[in-house]
Amino acid sequence: MSKYFITGGAGFIGSNFIQRCINKNRLKVELLDSIFWLDTGTHDALVEASSFIKTIELREGKRISCLEEIAYKYDYIDSKRLKEIIAMNNENSNYLKKILKEK
Repeated sequence: MSKYFITGGAGFIGSNFIQRCINKNRLKVELLDSIFWLDTGTHDALVEASSFIKTIELREGKRISCLEEIAYKYDYIDSKRLKEIIAMNNENSNYLKKILKEK
């Protein structure tokens, strides 16, 4: 069975889509830890969520929802691919170098 990484599965459409796939035996669900939901349905809520995320990232020294980190942590990509991504010198490269050393 193929592996797929689905975001938005906690919302109404995503959760119904995932449930249908499970019922038809087309999807194996794997729970990812360290993930939480922030309501951003209003302008004020979006600003509050943005401020919250920035505060956590600065205090903890971690990225929230860094897809490369998640993919590496759950073996969707290996260290060779992560090194290739780091070499592209994107905004997460320095952070990803730390992740590579930790594992």
